[in-house]
Amino acid sequence: MAKYKHGIYVNEVPTKMPVPTYATSGIQVIFGTAPVNQASDPYNVTNKPILVTSMDDAKDQLGYSEDFDSYTLCQSMYASFAVSRVAPIVLINVLDPTKHVKTVADEDISVSNRIAKFPHTGMLLDQLTVKTGEGAEMKEGTDYVATLEDDGTVSIGLTSTGAGATQSTIKVGGTAIDPSAVKASDIVGGTDGDGKRSGIACIKDVYPMCQVIPATMLAPGFSSKAEVGVALTSAAREINGVFRSFVCLDIDSSTTTKYTEVAAAKKSNGYASCDSVVLWPEVTIGSENRQVAFSAALAAGMQALDAANGDCPTRTPSNVDIGITGCVLHDGTEINLDFEQANGLNAEGIMTACRAEGWKTWGPQTAAYPDETDVKDIVIGIRRMSSWHANSFIVRYLERLDQNISHRAIEALVADENVRCNALTAQDKWAGGRIEYRESENPLADVLAGQVHFYQYITPYPAMKEIYNTLEYSADILAANLAGGEA
Repeated sequence: MAKYKHGIYVNEVPTKMPVPTYATSGIQVIFGTAPVNQASDPYNVTNKPILVTSMDDAKDQLGYSEDFDSYTLCQSMYASFAVSRVAPIVLINVLDPTKHVKTVADEDISVSNRIAKFPHTGMLLDQLTVKTGEGAEMKEGTDYVATLEDDGTVSIGLTSTGAGATQSTIKVGGTAIDPSAVKASDIVGGTDGDGKRSGIACIKDVYPMCQVIPATMLAPGFSSKAEVGVALTSAAREINGVFRSFVCLDIDSSTTTKYTEVAAAKKSNGYASCDSVVLWPEVTIGSENRQVAFSAALAAGMQALDAANGDCPTRTPSNVDIGITGCVLHDGTEINLDFEQANGLNAEGIMTACRAEGWKTWGPQTAAYPDETDVKDIVIGIRRMSSWHANSFIVRYLERLDQNISHRAIEALVADENVRCNALTAQDKWAGGRIEYRESENPLADVLAGQVHFYQYITPYPAMKEIYNTLEYSADILAANLAGGEA
């Protein structure tokens, strides 16, 4: 008989994540590990670019855990969807549930009201073994139903007609994913003899499979390892033969614990690419003060900054609030740098964070600084803007490839691109830009071979990294004041 009700009833539902802002100019491609045992299809999400547009989408496709050390992709899920509130992002999980696993031996688990709680996380439900207290194997669906709880543990419900209906204790074991088995070599990856890609090599699958340009690459929790960082920066140029990305790299704050040691660590790792920013230490972010790799926070923050600027990377992401609430070493020790100390890191091409009316990112230089001097390669905003413009030029005019080479076709491209450049100037996204077709650079032999050369000028804004104000004491103003007048 149904329960009799008379009154007013209120139900609560879990708080939903805010709707993220959709921004494409800074789309992140993140390499790392995820709790794939929670995924809707655990065996089809390894070394595969997965485009996600919300936290619920990410949880469904890859799972989610607040064990950020073990499951590094979750750092970027949290930074992107809970803190910076941007989408989409591309996640590439390298944890293989057929390889990176461990055996969990049978344990006696108490049963209460035909429910048993198995406390282990990472369990692959299809490889779970459930037995009666006497050791007789039970069948999924007939004798029990296993589900994953929000905390990653397993709840086992015994059916009223199954072999475990009257059991007070059951035995549970099986196979669990093991994120500790994932090594730097798995992140670096490569291409096997059959042409199958893994790890960072999967960057070449992003545009064909997801139809987005990989603007920012990162591997939180792994990029502090030199082999991973170098692989990321090496892969950032000529993606699919044409695209150029920007890389966020971390310095390991578990071994580099003093700010005076960071420059040497950067040099030791070989981090000097103009297509990257080097970051130290780790940070806490959001209302929950969750600790994440600086790369996860910055990449999400840059995408949000681009969104706020018309989906354009015009602004250098320094002196910006990206939700940072503190700086910490990997062990949680607080780091508080003053401006002089932070500037010392900036002078070595390293970004950090410091308090300036709240916590802000601090450092406009790419990793190429101070060895390089070309402004397009040492200012983050100029480098990102230049790469973004080149990437978007490729996609914008791709449909014009293989059309007839004619005066009208050339004029049309020049006119269209100059309209675009003028629009960016009018919107104050850069100082200016223009494209030209020069006959002197297009000899007939090249044209007959199908080659057309254009020449373009672009001028993204440099960052205003120094402001000076000269103060002088004026005796004239004082004299005028004492005389009752104005100087």
